[in-house]
Amino acid sequence: MTAPAPTRSGFGLTSLYRLLAKWSLLYLGGAYTVSFTSASILRGVALRQDWVMAYYWFAPLIAVLSFSLLFTVVTWYRDEDTVTAAMLLIILTTVAAILGAGITDLVFTGSVGTLIFAVGAGFLTTIVRVVLFFPIVFVLVWGGRRLRRFFAPATLNDENLP
Repeated sequence: MTAPAPTRSGFGLTSLYRLLAKWSLLYLGGAYTVSFTSASILRGVALRQDWVMAYYWFAPLIAVLSFSLLFTVVTWYRDEDTVTAAMLLIILTTVAAILGAGITDLVFTGSVGTLIFAVGAGFLTTIVRVVLFFPIVFVLVWGGRRLRRFFAPATLNDENLP
């Protein structure tokens, strides 16, 4: 008698994480940048208009959810080593913050000055953020991978994951 084939859920958080883990870094970073930029624009709308108080709660919720998705996918569902995963998180969040601030300023002022300056200074900003935040993010990724059996037990049998 043969053992039954394992069933995989077609919808759920685990399948979403696995789908996002298959994306290239360009797509993953682009999706995070779009969500961070939309949260930044919604926050800008909330600061400029009194009648949209819901955006005070909705914009940070989008930013927190998008970062938690990014952190979960990079920490538990991708196969980079710990140093590379920490660098990836820092670089993707830096690029999203730079482009998000520039695009938000472009939307509300119509000026491309901030975007041009931010992209021009983006390399130095990335270097500084890597130097400052690397130890913290490295410990977070390392700790997250040590706690994988509690938070992401579905990834324990994947031989490609660290």
